[in-house]
Amino acid sequence: MPTSTLTQFLTLAERMLGKQAILDSLPQRFPYERDANFMLATLPACVVLPSTTAQVQWIVKTCNQLGLSYTARGAGTGLSGGSLAVSEAGIIISFAKMNKLLEINPKEGCAKVQAGLVNAKLNTALAPHGLFYAPDPSSQSACTFGGNWAENAGGIHCAKYGVTTDHTLSLCWVTPQAEIVWSNAPKTVFAPNGLNIRQLLIGSEGTLGLLCEAWVKVLPKPTHVAVAFMAFSSLEAASQAVSAIIQAGINPAALELIDALTVQCVNKAFGVGLPETAQAVLLAELDAFHPEELAYLLTTLQSTIEPFTPLSVETATSPERITQLWKARKGAVASYGNISPAFYVMDPVIPRSKLAETLTEINAIAKRYDLVIANVFHAGDGNLHPHLMFEPTDVEQMERVKQASHEIMHLCVKVGGTLSGEHGIGLEKQGYLHDELSSASIGWMRAVQEAIAPEGLCNANKILPLKGFCSEGGHSHATPTGSSGGGRPLSPSGLASADLWI
Repeated sequence: MPTSTLTQFLTLAERMLGKQAILDSLPQRFPYERDANFMLATLPACVVLPSTTAQVQWIVKTCNQLGLSYTARGAGTGLSGGSLAVSEAGIIISFAKMNKLLEINPKEGCAKVQAGLVNAKLNTALAPHGLFYAPDPSSQSACTFGGNWAENAGGIHCAKYGVTTDHTLSLCWVTPQAEIVWSNAPKTVFAPNGLNIRQLLIGSEGTLGLLCEAWVKVLPKPTHVAVAFMAFSSLEAASQAVSAIIQAGINPAALELIDALTVQCVNKAFGVGLPETAQAVLLAELDAFHPEELAYLLTTLQSTIEPFTPLSVETATSPERITQLWKARKGAVASYGNISPAFYVMDPVIPRSKLAETLTEINAIAKRYDLVIANVFHAGDGNLHPHLMFEPTDVEQMERVKQASHEIMHLCVKVGGTLSGEHGIGLEKQGYLHDELSSASIGWMRAVQEAIAPEGLCNANKILPLKGFCSEGGHSHATPTGSSGGGRPLSPSGLASADLWI
């Protein structure tokens, strides 16, 4: 980006938004260099913080006029580089100031939220009404709705209740042409008429426009809840129990698996008292509106897992113990700080029937590369989260992490899985997309992207493989083979030299 162009943008933005809404010094920009993925880094040219949808519209219009690329960003808890500026010429549009809960409508079962609202704050506000918002990423105490929409975020309770797209009624977004548009009638619980733009936008990772606010669905909160934790002597036994639970028709609100290393970490960090001898622990949450239904579910669960000879089973019904047990799951990632300063995590989804054999092979891959690995994941829908530990100053070890992660991703696709359950493709997984999708499928996705955002400025070069390039292994070390990628703000050769993987 020419310095004069950036200066022109900053001058106009200060006049429109105020100096306090612009971050352009190096210390101010540095926190936006990364998301929660330890392996990706790009410093933006500047960061702007709009307070209203109209201000977002003005920013997009001005970027279009000056030919500046822009990327939306929420809390920065993403894990695939989707909210990073692709180059140092990119502008970050932060939704930190658009953080309001605009309305709760208990009778209609919906709420209106801005993109910067923290996920967990909605549930705090809904509690007095006996309602809840189901999608609950593990980062829900920090992550925001805008990021949830961009990645179609899941969470612990999505095995039963579904992911973000299942709970979003309508979206207001600023198009790449700087128009403010609602996807459909704001509060309708029925399928929208015409093309389903809402579902196209959710999960598009900010490449089709900037999602600013939405009406979301809220549900009556079940009055009776129990959490069972079941310890097993092997990962294989726990994995087989997962499939048996689902086949028994129990439909748990949540079904999570924690491996032996994670058990040790969360016990040390939080004192939750999980059995130290267990090789795997399942956490199953069952909910109901009647005590008889809950009792039936618990009895059925107990009989279903008996053939897999659990080491122990505990059922918790008190809110205090349930909270403590879920801390073992939601605090697992934080507890890894006791054993490693950094980790790299993936989020492939595989068929539940393949859990045991795939986990065994993933652990073998980590051992082959001499890496410590921890597994904690959404077992109910087969959404894996293998964590590879590393020391950021050890370049050779980081290279082994990258190579191991390539093998793990290829393995998961090979067994019939998909690349991402909730973290998104972003910059991280572009090079793997051809493993899963045909060239025709990717071509149609590109056609949609280019039809809606022909300017090529809206979160450019994310999700889809770069034209004419082969991004081997899912990162940005590309090798030129053809065209310049259709005039995007950062050419493929520029992306190749950017070395986003640190």
